[in-house]
Amino acid sequence: MNTPPLTRRRLLEAAAAATVLGPGFAAFAQERAQSEASWRLDTREAFQEYGVVRLDAAVPVDVALTLRDALYKLVAEEQGVDVRDPTTWSGPPQGLFEAQGALRVSRLKRIAQRLRQEQSSFQALLSVTRDAVETAFGSNTWAVGKWARPAMNTPIPGVAQRDGHDERHWTVPRSIWYGGGLVDRQQLPWMMSCTVLLERSVPGGGGALAIPGSHRLMKMLAEQLGPVPELWRPGLKKISPSMNPAQTKFFKSRKLKRALAAEVPWFQQLFSDWGTEEERIGHFMHQGCVYRDVPLKVVEFTGEPGDVILHSSGLNGLSANISGTPHAVMNVSCLRT
Repeated sequence: MNTPPLTRRRLLEAAAAATVLGPGFAAFAQERAQSEASWRLDTREAFQEYGVVRLDAAVPVDVALTLRDALYKLVAEEQGVDVRDPTTWSGPPQGLFEAQGALRVSRLKRIAQRLRQEQSSFQALLSVTRDAVETAFGSNTWAVGKWARPAMNTPIPGVAQRDGHDERHWTVPRSIWYGGGLVDRQQLPWMMSCTVLLERSVPGGGGALAIPGSHRLMKMLAEQLGPVPELWRPGLKKISPSMNPAQTKFFKSRKLKRALAAEVPWFQQLFSDWGTEEERIGHFMHQGCVYRDVPLKVVEFTGEPGDVILHSSGLNGLSANISGTPHAVMNVSCLRT
């Protein structure tokens, strides 16, 4: 199968779908091998390489849409946000570098509780998501965590893109990057973060951002970081029996970002005000960089309702929504047992 040259709008669709993971984020393959020939990897191999993969249609569309409708109804009741009424979405943006209008997960905690209690589709989504992870990485090895939460990102009023090719007012953010947590020496992470799309997610539509391959840097840098605090170890062992706390490293997002920025100019630029909107898109999403033989680029989480994007300890970020329609997902955690 030949893979055509990819724009940033198609990068994640073509590269992170579990059935086409082989192109190696085809842009990387083109630059490194100067060839458009693709190869196939299974999901496990691809995840170990990139730290982010997408499983297409892993959740039945009717389950995803039923939960989406229930979420929108509860958000309107409890937050006063009507997905059909842009005047309720958010106030004026303070800076287009950042994700404006995102309803933070903490604000949706009560809504998550109501969805769990009132919607059979909530439990169905959790079960199907776990099944998808077990199918991809091994049966009887994963359990659904208790902290499943919905998240929404409403569009920025007044700056929605006029058509599918207008990327003005959208750029790669500087400060809302996060990573950190626990890293052990196992090939698969102790916790798999699963982002289930409840609404169609388009480029510029407020989806999360990721840097494929950055999870490998986490493991490299982990040796420089401190061990898991002694008081945490019994609890962690209870949560994830397969984890060896003595061989697990803990790092905070702030410390991780400082370490990356100190060593790699590309990360220093990413976390700063460097560049215009167009320059940041080109530099971070098209050109990328290679650090310790790991190619790095920024990609967006895009896809259709029912798609599940798996990611772990790499760097992630929030992005502005200029699509004109809300972005809605369910974040589910699967723990390695």
